[in-house]
Amino acid sequence: MILALLFTVSQFTTQDIDLRTSRDVAELLREAPGVSVEGDALLIRGADPQHTRILWNGIEIDEPYTGVVDTRRFSTVGVTRLEVAAGVARPESVSRGGAAGGVINLVTNPDRTTLRATGEVGGDELRLVNGTASYMHGVHSASVSLEALEAERAQRDTAHLLYRFTLPTFSVGVAARGVRHEDSLLLIESVEQRAGDEWQVGIPIAQTLGRFSYDLHLSQSERDDEAGDGFFFGNVTSTTRRARLVTRYGGLSVGAERKQSEANETTSFGPFVEDAEQNATAVFIEQQVAHALGDARLQATVGLRYDDYDTFGDELSPRVALAYSFAGNTIRAGFAEGFRAPTLRELYDPFIGDESLTAERSRTYEAGFSRGALHATAFASDYRDRIAFDVTEQRFVSGGAVDISGLELAYARTFGRLATRLSYTRFDRDEELLRIERNAGSLFLGYTAGRFRASAVVVHQHFTSFDANVQFDLGAFTPYVKFEDYDEDRRIVGGVRFVR
Repeated sequence: MILALLFTVSQFTTQDIDLRTSRDVAELLREAPGVSVEGDALLIRGADPQHTRILWNGIEIDEPYTGVVDTRRFSTVGVTRLEVAAGVARPESVSRGGAAGGVINLVTNPDRTTLRATGEVGGDELRLVNGTASYMHGVHSASVSLEALEAERAQRDTAHLLYRFTLPTFSVGVAARGVRHEDSLLLIESVEQRAGDEWQVGIPIAQTLGRFSYDLHLSQSERDDEAGDGFFFGNVTSTTRRARLVTRYGGLSVGAERKQSEANETTSFGPFVEDAEQNATAVFIEQQVAHALGDARLQATVGLRYDDYDTFGDELSPRVALAYSFAGNTIRAGFAEGFRAPTLRELYDPFIGDESLTAERSRTYEAGFSRGALHATAFASDYRDRIAFDVTEQRFVSGGAVDISGLELAYARTFGRLATRLSYTRFDRDEELLRIERNAGSLFLGYTAGRFRASAVVVHQHFTSFDANVQFDLGAFTPYVKFEDYDEDRRIVGGVRFVR
């Protein structure tokens, strides 16, 4: 596949999740080069969290009011594959559009008929129980995942449902996800209680007619978030609807997308933002070509996307990526322009919003080298008309600029029973966006000997965290003990995993 050589991607599978006994997606993302987990938000390559796109089985998980998706709502229950792709030629770079950050893709599709369950207890009053049932027979495939998680100051309930009807040249399905999350934040003189629930549903349709194929995806997302400290209360509700059509003929892709977002905010003093809306229409085209040069191979992807927003106008986003492969090596280079639309809060907040805000524009250059499991990528991004909160004017303004450059390294290798994975990222920027460490990295070690398994992960971002566990495979049951040290918050966790 052409795109496989045009970008580097960090990928985690069910086996990776089991070996690490990871309960949260954020635990895995900390190991990916270029990714920073900053509190509730995800940042890729030092960009603001609004530049990060998160997909769940083809449904984009967004937050149209603030633009920042809460990482605490993503469990690993049912996840069969997690991908992180950054930069110019990431998957669906043209059909998804957007800015220069990256894409996080969560896949929970059933790959076989199985029954999985996990139970955990640990420090900080940790209690977890989850289960996934997958079924595949003939043209039908389905899976259901449920999870309940409780800790000292947090609670999360998750439910996933997927079904797909597949023929040799046609498929249709439904994907649904629901999450309820509650937690408390310790303030100086009070405790802020936060709670939220969200659900997404998508209908994917695909058909192949010879060299021609198309994918139609319809989705709707709803969110309801609230926070209060006993004196002040705020509630935000939002809805996003999307329809995306991609047609393909050989290496040519042409498509269109329509998005409608709306939000309301209510506070202790009454309605704050009422019926805020943003509508957008996009068309895009992408061409992939490949040419053999003796034993070598030259591949290219060229794309162009046009977006039209009713709030600020239109944007044109070109992309080009090249890859030259020879003797097991691949040299990559690319360029892309992108944008970030102002969020509904930035536009319509009656005190700090500004309806005249324009899009935040970005331009990214990158070059990389790959050989086997070794990947190195140098990148440089500049952001213009950057949207930020101005403390002097006490409102959101556009017009700022920031330049970010860096280097990403990733390497994975197995030495007999020992599996290793190493990542390193360096950021250089001329302005502090958020508290991101200039030098960040991770080291994973996994050991398997018969029924015994053990792993350890060290991650350094703006602090150093350490996780380690030992497991013993008893057939259908695998008991384990895990030690977690996250920003000097330590606990011991005991659990058991059942797979049949």
